[in-house]
Amino acid sequence: MKEKPAFQFFTSTSRLVLYMVLALGIFFSAAFLVFMLRSSGASEFPMPDLVGKYYIDVHNDLSRNQLRIVIQKKAFPDRAAGVILAQSIVPGASVSVREKIYITVNQPEPMLQMPDLVGVPLDTAKSRLASMPSEEDVYSLQLAAISYVPMANVPANTVIAQFPAAKENVAPMERAYLLVSSVEGARPDAKPEAGKPVAPQTSNMESPVGQNIAIAAEMFARRNIEYRIRSLSSPASYYDSGIIKGYENQNGVYLLDVYYKKPGERYQNGLEKIDVELDEPGICKGELISGDTSRPFFVTGDRKSAEDKEIPLVFYRKGEVQVKITCGDSTVYKKRFHPEA
Repeated sequence: MKEKPAFQFFTSTSRLVLYMVLALGIFFSAAFLVFMLRSSGASEFPMPDLVGKYYIDVHNDLSRNQLRIVIQKKAFPDRAAGVILAQSIVPGASVSVREKIYITVNQPEPMLQMPDLVGVPLDTAKSRLASMPSEEDVYSLQLAAISYVPMANVPANTVIAQFPAAKENVAPMERAYLLVSSVEGARPDAKPEAGKPVAPQTSNMESPVGQNIAIAAEMFARRNIEYRIRSLSSPASYYDSGIIKGYENQNGVYLLDVYYKKPGERYQNGLEKIDVELDEPGICKGELISGDTSRPFFVTGDRKSAEDKEIPLVFYRKGEVQVKITCGDSTVYKKRFHPEA
């Protein structure tokens, strides 16, 4: 008789556990059913328009819709990093849960610092461009074009101008352009001789096609060769801006066809385009003045009369620079360009 209460307690406890298990099973079954019903109801939905938005802003929404996202990276330095450039499913199309979508995101390569190549031998410049470290990796910058100019005061095969400029941030896919002292106009043991003129040499000049206009302009000016920009056209790639795509030598004046992309509204460095009217006779000269230094970028022959139309000129500006163009004894253009904040 004393064992009966213990048996009853065991029986009551077992029933309580059984009821709790059944209740939990019903609860989870109902929750699973609700989840399946909701998933079934949202199995298809219209694809949103993602282009132009930042991927970080839309990632959570795409994940909630259970899309399988494949990120493809491209690098465009004139677009904001992280912005979506393209999507494989057009906006408005019906998509299903677990469907794969390819999203192209602007992800520029790590920025490298352009080495200072002016004044170093060409072989040294090539070596520096071939080995540009960034954190744990080593990159190389392609040397796209070399132009030569006779420089009596400079040792042969010495870099006298470069594009991009020293210490400028560049991406690994960018290209370098150099202006180098030529063997024909320099001695290997040459030393600076102040005031000694350089005789113009126009013969056997290499084609300017493929060179950057910033380097080509200085090359023409230092050779005392007149040029004009005949046409400006939009490039297919940001990196082609400033490249000479064609030319014609017309009675000693080089007519150039140049790719040009107007820089963004906010920038520190870049190619500038100006329109200048050479409204005074005489020899016209253009120079870029930065601090105590100046570089030539334009020259004409001795003109008997003034031109009656504006001509385009393109030059490279890093930071603050003053552009001054004189014809004869008159200044026909003068402007100081400031870096935009």
